[in-house]
Amino acid sequence: MLYQREITGHNTGEAEGAVDVAAVESLIAQRAGARRIRDYDGADAIRSELYRRHGVRVNDATQTWHLSARKGAADRGNDNNNGGGGGGGNRLRPSRRLDDDFGPNGHDYRYSKEAGPSVSPLSEGEIHAMLAQRLRYKLERNFREADAVQYGLADAKVYVSDVTREWRADGKRFPEQQQQRSTTVGGNGSGGSINYEYTHAAEQDSIGGGNESATTYVKEIQKLVDERRQAKRDREFDRADDIRDDLKRIYDVYINDKSRKWAIGRMPK
Repeated sequence: MLYQREITGHNTGEAEGAVDVAAVESLIAQRAGARRIRDYDGADAIRSELYRRHGVRVNDATQTWHLSARKGAADRGNDNNNGGGGGGGNRLRPSRRLDDDFGPNGHDYRYSKEAGPSVSPLSEGEIHAMLAQRLRYKLERNFREADAVQYGLADAKVYVSDVTREWRADGKRFPEQQQQRSTTVGGNGSGGSINYEYTHAAEQDSIGGGNESATTYVKEIQKLVDERRQAKRDREFDRADDIRDDLKRIYDVYINDKSRKWAIGRMPK
């Protein structure tokens, strides 16, 4: 097992039965797999589940995990108060709020040391609030709303890295985002609204079986993909889903929201 259990001062004397070690290690392994394929939304959701269901915290720096002190206290309180009535089948929920879990800013993203002076119209407090809201949506697996918040941050020249858990407000992207093209309202490459485009991964197209004609409609397809992106930004998720379904039905087009690419005939990487 890659991550080892750390026995801390508050749980040294607790019985092994206080936590389902096998279940915890299974979730940690799933989270490690998600991180390996850069599915950071999924990894964050699993981390939240580890705490919500088992009261477990993971330390990626030391590759250890431990039982939260508050979780242990909650378990003992539950044992004292159940009293044998009502079936006792309810799962414990953590007493800590999300804001407590992630510090005073409500999130665990750090300001990048590589960032220059802020060029964002947002105040630092507003940025922290949006980062916290995005994290809440991710932990709830509401990725569409999380994306919408991220689009809003990008509009304000704020970029977030789920790889390094950092943010910056100098209008520059993180290295892993450099390959993603951006458009700037006004066309001068400096001001206006910054936004992520979805690009055609033509080298990944799988042509055949009746979708050959789609290659002659690349411009029309790109226009629909851009309309879908704008609908997501505007939180018109039903419309975005309808456009996605039309792209699949009419052109056999698949869209990968993580890599922001689309291809004909198969899901692009």
